[in-house]
Amino acid sequence: MRAGAVVAVPTDTLYGLACSASCSEALSAVYRIKGRNEIKPLAVCLGRVADVYRYCHVRVPEGLLNDLLPGPVTLVMERSEELNKDLNPFTPLVGIRIPDHAFMQDLAQVFGGPLALTSANLSSQASSLTVEVRVNQFSTWKHH
Repeated sequence: MRAGAVVAVPTDTLYGLACSASCSEALSAVYRIKGRNEIKPLAVCLGRVADVYRYCHVRVPEGLLNDLLPGPVTLVMERSEELNKDLNPFTPLVGIRIPDHAFMQDLAQVFGGPLALTSANLSSQASSLTVEVRVNQFSTWKHH
């Protein structure tokens, strides 16, 4: 991912596509792969609640963050200057995810930076809940 790759990953809710949120080329690749309108924002996946304070202007009590994260929620907050300007450039807000999934938390912590995260499906099609659905959709992506 440090070299700009986009990878398919399991999360606590569905399968997703992830890439470095700091790599503008990888962000563009996610939109291209999904056939997604670039005005639609991508979420940011972090490894720990403490990371939220680096990438967002937090205006809620820390206890609330710890109650909600990790979990199957996306919290929308004002982005900090630490995030890549090419990530969701049309909004000052960003959706933050810390999936309640050990692999994703480990991946985000080992990567050491924010990951852009979105569902692993073609835009406007059903989300991938199983590997089989994900593999079937991928076979159609090769033509995009």
